[in-house]
Amino acid sequence: MRRRLANLDRLREVWAERRRYGYSADDPAVDRHSARRRVEALRTLAGQEAGPAAEVDAAEDAFVAMAQDCRAGVRLTPQYFESLAHGIPDFHPPLHIPEGIGTVLADAAAAETHAVIRAANLFLACADALDAAEGAAARHGAGPESSAEPGLGPGVEPLSTHLRPLPWWVAALSLMRSDLPPPAIDRRCPPPASPVVGGAPSAAGTAPGPVGPAQASAGPAVPPPRTAEDRLTPLVLLLADLEAAALRWELSRVSRAPVAGRSESGRLAAAVHRRIVEHLRLRCASLRLVLRELDPASRSVVSSSTGGSEYADPSDAPRPGAPQGGRATALAENSAVGRETAVATAATSGRGAVAPSVDERRDAAARRALFTPGADEWHAALDIDLADGVLQLLVFVQEVGSASTGVLAVTADGWMTTDDGAVDVLEPGCADCVTLVPTDGADDRWPEVEAFVDDVLARSIGHLTRTARY
Repeated sequence: MRRRLANLDRLREVWAERRRYGYSADDPAVDRHSARRRVEALRTLAGQEAGPAAEVDAAEDAFVAMAQDCRAGVRLTPQYFESLAHGIPDFHPPLHIPEGIGTVLADAAAAETHAVIRAANLFLACADALDAAEGAAARHGAGPESSAEPGLGPGVEPLSTHLRPLPWWVAALSLMRSDLPPPAIDRRCPPPASPVVGGAPSAAGTAPGPVGPAQASAGPAVPPPRTAEDRLTPLVLLLADLEAAALRWELSRVSRAPVAGRSESGRLAAAVHRRIVEHLRLRCASLRLVLRELDPASRSVVSSSTGGSEYADPSDAPRPGAPQGGRATALAENSAVGRETAVATAATSGRGAVAPSVDERRDAAARRALFTPGADEWHAALDIDLADGVLQLLVFVQEVGSASTGVLAVTADGWMTTDDGAVDVLEPGCADCVTLVPTDGADDRWPEVEAFVDDVLARSIGHLTRTARY
């Protein structure tokens, strides 16, 4: 956790310097476009349908007013938090606001610790206070668990407090007071579930919606943490990742302004890219033995955007006279060279959609990670041909904004192509990214990059082996 927070602090220093010398130094806290984006993202995270425009406008106005109070130096007193709790629009049906919540939040906001830890403490204190009030109301037959609340029948679980606006907004308030942008919000990055609602384990801790590849293979639900520290650590790590995503977005905005000086990030990017290629080759060597137990005709190739010979086992070479249809055609579809031929073949053979081009996937990876890519990028590709499926995993090293920021992002994108079409096997969120700053060294950050590459590789291979027809 300390290492992640230190990395975030260095990224914030880059952003602060860019704002100091850049022409565009708009405050992200009071930017209405950013506020509305977060309001809509929170509704999506909570599984709420798109509400009336008046509701969204009211939530946007409340967030901007809170940010303006923060910038005006309003003291975070119990009275202020009390009025804030009653003024932030809630989802339907609204929760009971407990008496004394202002004192609880003011005490949490006064903790002397790292800004992200303080925000996580405030988030948990707010969610726990709402949980306790809701449990007390339910025991007296006045809460959403009874039929007293319209819209919820008996026995229907209410929406978890961790997906309600108030905990998110007070955490954002704490971060803005520390001169950080409000955290990003992504439906693919839900907060840790609330372990207690009214003294009983909660069954409503996660948002409804599509289940990503990581969750699909996670198996049985993990029991709720038993201590406050166990609950705090995952939330701190999540908020740190969401803050990094918000900083990447802000660096992309500020980088549009000309800034004196130019930071050389090419050497760091090339060093990290070389390590990623070698790491994929190492993993591919052992992975090939497992894949051939599943399919003796399986093939795997590791290639690089910087050219050079591809890495493949000599026995993987196409056999003389082998047919060029089927899996060979699918493998060509996922390469930059054979894409045009593959599209034409798909159009005449009646096959479904093919995977996007490398350029499209690069832009999509940057868009999901909330940054505008720079002119230069490096990527490593792993192609696996197994049974009736072809997997292509791309790991990108991209510039965040213009090259003068010196900030790099390591992202990934994975697609699997079968006779039924192509599907995204990763569906990453904005937190699925490793951000590098100019003062980083390849040796210092490699453990984090290595863990990221291993994670996306495991998820991609898991999807391939589950869905391929042998």
